[in-house]
Amino acid sequence: MGEAYLDMLLGAGDDHTALVDLLLDCMSYPDAEVADVTIPFWFRLLEELQRRVTPAILAQYKPRIERLAGLCMQKLQFRDEFPSLPADKQQDFKAFRQELGDILRDCCQLLGVEAVLQHCVNGLNLIFQAPVDSRSWEAVEAHLYCFRSIAREVERIKTNAEALDAPISLIFQHLAQFADHPAICYTSCLIVSRYAEWLRAHPSSLSTQVGFLNTCVTKSAGDPRYGEWEVARAAASAVRALAMDCWSMLGGDIVAFYLHIEQNELMAVEDHVLILEGICAGVASSNDMPRVLSVLDQVMKGIGQRLSALFASSSAKSQVQVALNELLRLMCLYEYLDITKLHREKHPLVMLTEQLWPLFNQMLALYRGHDELVERVCRCYKRILRTCGEHIAPLLPQLVDNLLAFYQTEPKSSYLYTASMVLKFFAHGHGSATEMDPLFARMLLTLIETTTPIFASVNDMGARPDVVEEFFFLMERAVRCVPQVLAAVPQGGPSCPLMTSVFSCAVSALAISHNDANKAVLCFLEQVYAQSQTEDARVKLVALCVSNTAVREDSNKMLVSYLLRGVVLGAMSPSRVDADYGSAAGVLVQLAKVNGQQLQLWIAEWFEQATAGTFATAAVNFLTPDEAQEFQSELFSAANERAFRRTVRHFGKLCASRNTSLKDSERQ
Repeated sequence: MGEAYLDMLLGAGDDHTALVDLLLDCMSYPDAEVADVTIPFWFRLLEELQRRVTPAILAQYKPRIERLAGLCMQKLQFRDEFPSLPADKQQDFKAFRQELGDILRDCCQLLGVEAVLQHCVNGLNLIFQAPVDSRSWEAVEAHLYCFRSIAREVERIKTNAEALDAPISLIFQHLAQFADHPAICYTSCLIVSRYAEWLRAHPSSLSTQVGFLNTCVTKSAGDPRYGEWEVARAAASAVRALAMDCWSMLGGDIVAFYLHIEQNELMAVEDHVLILEGICAGVASSNDMPRVLSVLDQVMKGIGQRLSALFASSSAKSQVQVALNELLRLMCLYEYLDITKLHREKHPLVMLTEQLWPLFNQMLALYRGHDELVERVCRCYKRILRTCGEHIAPLLPQLVDNLLAFYQTEPKSSYLYTASMVLKFFAHGHGSATEMDPLFARMLLTLIETTTPIFASVNDMGARPDVVEEFFFLMERAVRCVPQVLAAVPQGGPSCPLMTSVFSCAVSALAISHNDANKAVLCFLEQVYAQSQTEDARVKLVALCVSNTAVREDSNKMLVSYLLRGVVLGAMSPSRVDADYGSAAGVLVQLAKVNGQQLQLWIAEWFEQATAGTFATAAVNFLTPDEAQEFQSELFSAANERAFRRTVRHFGKLCASRNTSLKDSERQ
């Protein structure tokens, strides 16, 4: 009701504010679920107040906004029963807290950041003036959470920002004293992370915070309560932020801290990698190449030692987790050690890659059947390609050889994805030949020849839908980037262009009902037809799919059959029927553009066969011949592509409702 009467509430007169006062009373109710109901109203009210604010309106609502801010700080408090709540209830309350924090940020817009910040400081002062026995960790944590929530508004203050320094400094001075409970530690760490830029501008506070974070990590390693509150992860996030924003002041200390944690195994590897992210980003921003190489050497020393020990172990086969952990660190190096200013030096990540080839090969050879490990190695490859760019070009043939060798041994979708990234970063389209075409041709030919046997069996495709999916996303990218390679007849390969074989595989792949695999196939088919209709296309791939030969006509006719099975019989998920890209409707549109008359004949023939026979024998027994005919008539009289797609969409929904009702009645 409050939202409905916002215009009236913001009008003239004090009487209208009674409803706001009533909702504030509801907000103050002890049950958090009651307060939760009012949240949408406060967002709307504060938004409208910011939009319409005048001195008169602000004077009228200021005491109410102050009360709202105070209630938010109260409602943020954890309850005694929180640790014993089910996981979903805990998550609900955390989401509720986040919304209250957002409301506080909006309050800052109207009351001023200084007022809300001072409210946090005053609340903490009151708590610490009370006897130790009566202090509530929940209240301390709630006020610190509020301080964290308004950080964005603090950053926006450009004028008179010095006025905020005193209360912020006071909180940071006492942060370590507050951390006598894991929940307070967690929130305090996130405060350090969120205020890293402020700390950079006030370096006198840095050493205290680094010591505090070190204490948090040490406590987390020895006290399971800190693990339950994920204090180590929060501390790692804080160190990450300090490394990024305060590298010139703290870089050496943070590297030493990282190595200390690594040596003593004080932190889970996922949390440890957060610190490494900050180190890589921080040292990369320095553009100090000797420093970059020094940090890289220090980090790689431990990784290399652990991997060498793993491969030398007689039980290496059962210790895949060691390799997975080191791959997380390597992925981090390739992602965050992004050097943008090189002065004729060799890219440090290229040098790293040259050293890592043997290790990558050993991992893939030892754990070739482990999907997650293969995926992580391939993600390293992707990041190598993206981060190093042209600097990695001399190593590209070696990378492609690795992909092909391991894919031929055991086909996995991750190799196909990496091949797609090779095209993305090194093939630039336009349909003209380049010096890398022989490499791309060899790569695509090998991958096509290795994958093609899967398409001979529905069972094989159904067992490896991820391979089907990534194969056709790769082929779609090939259509975009190297159509001339797909149009060529490869040396030492089949006597027909690669495109002809791939098109036949695409039609076969529609025999399985799998949303992601179907999407990839349909995206590929749409791109093939769309590519051939562009005026500047030097190669028309559709000419290799559409022909008067019986084999190709059968393939196109079978394609139409699969598309109609998806629309009419529900063989594809609803999103694949009419999605903007990668849908049956999209491919039908393209087919109509290429040869609408032939498409019309194939559709008519399909419906004639599908509706033939009795109710018990007809494939489509939930449509009358007249309804099928009406669909065809509307489809081919559509005024434009949008109307064509709409006709397919509506007909698909009609068939789905009829088909579902029929199956329900049969079950009954």
